[in-house]
Amino acid sequence: SPAHLALWIDGERHTLDVTGEPGSDRYMMVFADATSGNGTYGGGRYLWFDAPDEEGRVVLDFNLAYNPPCVWTGYAT
Repeated sequence: SPAHLALWIDGERHTLDVTGEPGSDRYMMVFADATSGNGTYGGGRYLWFDAPDEEGRVVLDFNLAYNPPCVWTGYAT
């Protein structure tokens, strides 16, 4: 089910759309950045992360972001 994640970068609030399965403790988002289409897949990268803690905080480790399978083969969906 879709959800939203708010984060602050250099004092500016940004909102990201995230998704997860009901009852799951993991969420996923697709994001684009300055490298999208220039060194990484133009459609963005994927990132999985754990559900919020008791205070509603999450940890996003962008080092774990990856390109979707369709980047590597035309047989992926």
